[in-house]
Amino acid sequence: MISVRVRWMIVLVLVQGCALQAPTRPSAIPSGLGEVSAIVAAALHEQQAPGASLVVMKRDEIVLARGYGLETVERADSVAPTTVFLLNSMSKQFTAALILKLAEEGSLTVDDPVARHLPDFTHLPPGLKIRHLLTHTSGMREIVAQPELNAVLEKVGSSNEEFLALARNSPSDFAPGSRWSYANTNYLMLTLIAERVTGERLEDALSARFFRPLGLSSMRECPPLPGGQRGEARGHTRPAGVFVPHPPENFHLFSGFGGYCGNAVDVARWTRALATGRILSAESYAQMIAPAPLDNGRTADYGMAMALVSPDSARRLGHGGYGGGFSSQLAYYPGAEMTVVVMLNRWVFPEYS
Repeated sequence: MISVRVRWMIVLVLVQGCALQAPTRPSAIPSGLGEVSAIVAAALHEQQAPGASLVVMKRDEIVLARGYGLETVERADSVAPTTVFLLNSMSKQFTAALILKLAEEGSLTVDDPVARHLPDFTHLPPGLKIRHLLTHTSGMREIVAQPELNAVLEKVGSSNEEFLALARNSPSDFAPGSRWSYANTNYLMLTLIAERVTGERLEDALSARFFRPLGLSSMRECPPLPGGQRGEARGHTRPAGVFVPHPPENFHLFSGFGGYCGNAVDVARWTRALATGRILSAESYAQMIAPAPLDNGRTADYGMAMALVSPDSARRLGHGGYGGGFSSQLAYYPGAEMTVVVMLNRWVFPEYS
C-alpha cells in the first residue's frame, strides 16, 4: 500500500503538472485534476482521515475546490472547500508577515535586538535579533522541550498570564545564527513583540491589516474545540483503528505560532496574495522566502515562516501545520504560479509542526 505521505506527494506532483495548462474557468477541470481527486477520495476510503479539503489555484483562478468525507464523525456534515480547519503552524506566516509589515511601517526592524522589545525575558542570549526568531535560528528552546511550560500549555483552562510567566524564563540552547532549529518559542516571542509594538491583540492587528482588506473572512483565532457547528471540521485521532474526536486545547495560548483557523480557499488566496505583493512589498517578501543564513556560511531550507524544501523537484514555497487532530499543507510553485492547499481532520504528517 502506498504510504499516506507518498499519496499526498503524488497529489502535489500531479497538480503541478496539470496546472501548467490549467483552464481559466474553474468549471473546465482538466482530466489530471480529476485523477488528483480520485487519489484523495481513495486515501479517505482507506481510513486515512475522516475528511479532507483540497484547493488548487492557477494564478488567481481556483481550478479545483472540493471537500471529501465528513467534518466530524459526530455529525453527517460533509467537508466543503469552505469548511474551517485548524491551521496550526501555517499561522506562523501571519505573524511573520505582520512583523515585516511593521518593519515597512517603521515601527521596528528585523535587526532590532530582541531585548529591546522583550526586556522581561530573563535568558536571552547575546546578539539575539528579531531576524533570528523569524528564521528559527535564535537558539531559544522549543516549548515542548520545557516540561513545566508544556504542562501549562496542555492543561485545559490555562491563562495567558500563567503561560507567559514561565515562557519568560525560556533558555537558549545555542548562539543565535549558529544553527537552525524549529521552535514554537520563537513565534510566541514574535507575537508578544507585535502586540507590544502595535498596542493591539494579535487577532485585531492581523484582521485590520490583512484579513479584512483581503476578504479572508474565515481566518480567526480558534475556539478551544473546533468543529462545534456545521462548516467547521473537528480534529481526530485514531487509536486502535477507530476515529476519536480530539480533546480541547488552549488555542488562545498558541496564538501566533499555531492557534488560527481558516478554510482552504482563504489559505490559497492568502498564499497567492503574499506572492504577488498584495500583503508585503517585494523587498519584504524576498526576505521572507530567502534561505536563512548561518554563521558558518551555509543556509537553512527555511526562510521566515516559509519552508523551502522541494521534495517534488520543483521550486516550492509553503508550510505545514500539524496538531490538535489536524494536518495541513500549503505549497506555492512560483514557476507555475500555482497554489495547492490540502487539509485533513486527522494528524497525519510528521513534518514542521
